[in-house]
Amino acid sequence: MCSHSLYRNTMANTGQRPWHKLGVQFENEFTSAEAISAARLDYPVTKEQLHRLRSDLGPGFTEPTEAYATINGHTQDVLGIVGEGYEVLQNKEAFDFFDILLNESGGKLQTAGAIGKGEKVWMLAKLPEVFFPLAGDGVEQYLLGTTSHDGTMKTEVRMTAIRVVCSNTFNLALKGSRGVISIRHTTNMRQKLEMAAMVLLRYKEHFDLAGDQFAKLASVRVDDAWIDEYLEQMIGNPLNVADGRGRTIMENKIKLIEGRLNTGMGVDLPGVLERLGGL
Repeated sequence: MCSHSLYRNTMANTGQRPWHKLGVQFENEFTSAEAISAARLDYPVTKEQLHRLRSDLGPGFTEPTEAYATINGHTQDVLGIVGEGYEVLQNKEAFDFFDILLNESGGKLQTAGAIGKGEKVWMLAKLPEVFFPLAGDGVEQYLLGTTSHDGTMKTEVRMTAIRVVCSNTFNLALKGSRGVISIRHTTNMRQKLEMAAMVLLRYKEHFDLAGDQFAKLASVRVDDAWIDEYLEQMIGNPLNVADGRGRTIMENKIKLIEGRLNTGMGVDLPGVLERLGGL
């Protein structure tokens, strides 16, 4: 599987082009219907009961089990193994729900796609609000909708600052986000989705809190002593290592970090160098 792990090597995207250069690039905002078509998410998902071969009872004899397989209707790939109570949510249904949230929040779809054989699906919307921990350093805000067809994830909507374009950013967004609303794949899931749409109207409160946390971090002064202690804890002290390749690698890592502190992206923003102690 490729490092991006995109389903059928495609996705829908607008704005900055992803690193892998794959998918359909829209010049302007796109609709959920366009996203489903561009990312090839129009495959139906079915649930089929699994049967066990019982050769001890006769040639070709099978018996039903309590397990079911979810199937990609276009490729016939098995997406996952689930229980009898698992209810399939088609991708279009998930996007229909996400459209409700976008209409309420003013968000616009930015990226959409699926991972692997289509077992995990995402839709990412950029929200209109941007907060600025420092002047000129805007933090964009996203609403991420995810669902799965393999039984490993609930249908979820979360707030994140990560722009999802591949499997790595997908996983990072899942691990690093807060304000998550989860809905299990059960018979009353659709009613819960409608309830979640109302709860998500409170997303601004979450981002106000996140903005305050970013502002506090931006106010921390990082001086030489702090940097030295950080580098020693994270990398080690080259003076404690004998001459050789190991010491050279350690010294190069330290130089790289120190270089970024002096010339890296954002260092030239007003107030940043002062907080770095003029490094």
